[in-house]
Amino acid sequence: MEPRILIIDDDILSSTTLANHLKQADFNVIGLVHSPYEAIKEVKLARPNVILMDIVFHESIDGIDTAEMIGTFWDGVLIFMTGHDDDRHMQRAKRLNPSAYIIKPFNLNSVNRAIEIAFHNRADKVLSENPDKAYISNSIFILYKGGYKRLYKKDIICIEANGSYTHVYTKEQIYTLSTHLKNIGQQLSDKRFFRLSRKYIVNLDYLISMEGNALYLKHYEKCLLIGDKYRSELFNLLKIIKSK
Repeated sequence: MEPRILIIDDDILSSTTLANHLKQADFNVIGLVHSPYEAIKEVKLARPNVILMDIVFHESIDGIDTAEMIGTFWDGVLIFMTGHDDDRHMQRAKRLNPSAYIIKPFNLNSVNRAIEIAFHNRADKVLSENPDKAYISNSIFILYKGGYKRLYKKDIICIEANGSYTHVYTKEQIYTLSTHLKNIGQQLSDKRFFRLSRKYIVNLDYLISMEGNALYLKHYEKCLLIGDKYRSELFNLLKIIKSK
């Protein structure tokens, strides 16, 4: 499943610019609507799973009213966009539990990140509520270029935390995800993956040697250090033959 984005905004120039930017970033923009009433019809026809909704329209209803009506028959990622940074609009919007609330003018790349994070969190929620619908034991799916890419667990060498991002290392490529290390660790749920420290999860199938607190993995150039609190747990997992 990939994001299917519908943009609802009566500013033709800025909405067209946003649509073109998202398309260049490999997102699937399925429609661009400039009227609240037209938007309601389009959501029923196009069935988006992500809506970027402007708040202020020169109509009898605004974007918040429109989103509330759409919410009676649609369930997906709702992101509000507005040039009015005031408490009144914010409080009204909060009632609808949007995935994000972006103030204009915004950096276009910030919209990319908002969509990726919101869609990822939405997918996590769906999986947690319906694990039988999307669980495949030998792989995980990651957000990649506007869609989802399947990664086989056996191909993952290690995962590195970097602030609110994580880097997933395979032999062929490094994938950067907008999520925390803990979230990925929970989705892996596989005994071959071991939490080495606060920064790393490693696939023990790639472990080739250890020297003190230093570990070396196949196809990974860096030396990794195991935290003291994890060391005894790792040694209990490994079959170590001690010589006299």
